[in-house]
Amino acid sequence: MTIIEELIDAYTSRFEEDDSLFLIKLLYFFPIDKVYTPGGSYDQYLYDLEKTVIDNFNNGNFQVAFFNAHLVFMSFVYYCVEKAINKEPFRVKDIYYSMNSYRGKDDKPDLDKYKSVYDFSKIPEKDIFKIFHALKIDDGRIRDLSRYISSRDDYAHATGKGNISIEELKANIEGIIKFMEMLSECFFEDTKNQYIDFLMKQADYGYAAICDSVLYYPFENNLSIWDIERLGKIGLQKCQDKRGYSKNDYLKLRSAHCSFIEACFENYGIDLPLNLSDLRDENYMLYRYAHNANEYVQNELVTSNDTDFSVYDCPACKDKQLVYVAEYGKFLCFECGAKFTDEELCFCERCGNIMPKGKDDDWGSNICTDCIEDMHRE
Repeated sequence: MTIIEELIDAYTSRFEEDDSLFLIKLLYFFPIDKVYTPGGSYDQYLYDLEKTVIDNFNNGNFQVAFFNAHLVFMSFVYYCVEKAINKEPFRVKDIYYSMNSYRGKDDKPDLDKYKSVYDFSKIPEKDIFKIFHALKIDDGRIRDLSRYISSRDDYAHATGKGNISIEELKANIEGIIKFMEMLSECFFEDTKNQYIDFLMKQADYGYAAICDSVLYYPFENNLSIWDIERLGKIGLQKCQDKRGYSKNDYLKLRSAHCSFIEACFENYGIDLPLNLSDLRDENYMLYRYAHNANEYVQNELVTSNDTDFSVYDCPACKDKQLVYVAEYGKFLCFECGAKFTDEELCFCERCGNIMPKGKDDDWGSNICTDCIEDMHRE
C-alpha cells in the first residue's frame, strides 16, 4: 500500500462510495510525517480536523465540512509561518512584532520560544498573511488571502441558509488548494536546491541507494506529497545550466532523479510527471539495471515488442551483460556501460558469439578471434 493509499485508508473507510479524494488532497501540502499516521509523529489536531471534514461530507453537512476544511487550511498557514521564520527570520520578526494579537500586543508567542505552530493562531486570520511579505509575496496575493477570509466568514456564521451545495463546497476547496499551492511555491526553490545537492551526492552509490533514500529523505526534510510531485516536474536542463554541470554530471543527475521519482511513485503513490518517458533513456537504463542485464530483459523487454531477449558476452569487458535494444537500435552493456550500434557488431559465423565487425583476414570477415586461434591450432 502506498502512502497516499494509507492516507485515504486512515481518513475514510468508504472512499469508493463517498468520492472524498478532493478533501484528502488538503493533506498533500503538509509535511508527510504530520499526516502519515503509522509514523507515530503525526499531528493529532490535524488528524481530528480532517476526520471531521470527511465525516460531515459523508453526512451531507457541506457547510460544516467547509468550515473545518478552512481550519485545515489555517493549520497549513501556521506551518508555513514556521517555515518563513526559518527561511527569513529577521524579516519575519520585523513584521510579526508590529502585529496585534486578538487580545492585544502582549498576547502572542515569542518567535524564539513558541511551543507549537498553533501558537500563531493568536494572530487574527486576516493579519497573519502579512508575514508572507517577508517572502516577497506581492500585495495583490496577500489581499486575495484576506478576501478569502472575509468570504469564509459568510459560511462560518449564521446566515439562515442552513447549508451549502456540494458544488459550492468543491469550489471552495479548490480555492483553498490554490492558496496552498501558492504558499508552497514560496519555499520550493530551497527544496529543489537541497534535492539537487542530495541527488548529486547519492548518485554514485547507484540505484539501490537512491531507492533506499526515498524511505527517509522526504521525512527527514519535511517534504509534502505536493513537494515530491513538484520535484518530479523540475527542469533538469535549467539546473545544469545554472550550476554549470558537465555532461557526465548532468546524465548522472538525470538518472538519479528518475530513480527517485519512480521509487516515490511505487512507495508514495504520486502522479508520475509527463516527461518521465523522456528521462528513461538508454543512460538511465544502464544506471537503473547496472550489473543486472537479465533483470533489464525481464522488466523492460519481455513486455515490449522486442523479439530477441538474449544476453551476450560484451566485446569490451567480456562479461555476459550485453543486450540488444531495438528501441535504441543499440547493444548496451550493463556491466561496463559500452554501447554498440548494429553496424559495429555481428555474430561469428563459426561459434555464433557476438563480435566486432570489420575483421578482414584469410578466415573471413565474420570469424571471431577465439575461433581464428582455434583454427590456427587445428
